[in-house]
Amino acid sequence: KGMGEDTKMEGGKFDCAYMIHVGMNVEGLGALESEMGRVMKDDGGCFGVFDVVRMKEGKVHYPVPWSGDNGEGCHLKEWKDYELAFSEEAGWREEGNVSLTEESKSILRGAVEA
Repeated sequence: KGMGEDTKMEGGKFDCAYMIHVGMNVEGLGALESEMGRVMKDDGGCFGVFDVVRMKEGKVHYPVPWSGDNGEGCHLKEWKDYELAFSEEAGWREEGNVSLTEESKSILRGAVEA
């Protein structure tokens, strides 16, 4: 158990890693990116991101499942924020990008209608 920005893990040990629903809970991605780069092996590997991201401007209607009524702890970002943080300049290379937006909307609609 730990914070994504400071995992307390030994550096350079991981071939692959992923984060699921992490970025939307941290204020900035810079420290998170830096920590992921620190714990990954120097010769590369793979790193995956599965996160809820903002798709358009506008007000977030609270509460959301990961935040309280006033939005405390909610740090939704746009995908471009991830692209900037995990950029080639920062030492990363994007191998692929898959949006599950429509699938997620369908699942959520089904849950609400049930």
